[in-house]
Amino acid sequence: DTDFNTFSDVALDPFSLFGLFFSHQLIEDKLSFNFTVDNIFNTSFTEVIGFNTRGRNMRLGMNLQL
Repeated sequence: DTDFNTFSDVALDPFSLFGLFFSHQLIEDKLSFNFTVDNIFNTSFTEVIGFNTRGRNMRLGMNLQL
């Protein structure tokens, strides 16, 4: 990455993220629920210098086709 405070190149540490996605259809082609977890192990990492990254993130959703 580039540190624009000093205009120098910075090597970022490597990282791995693990996620999980689960979906279940309750009514075929009508109603489904899903659950997603990103960054399961709450890994600290830097993707772009100067910007925060999310820790563990969970989402629950529903899809209804009318």
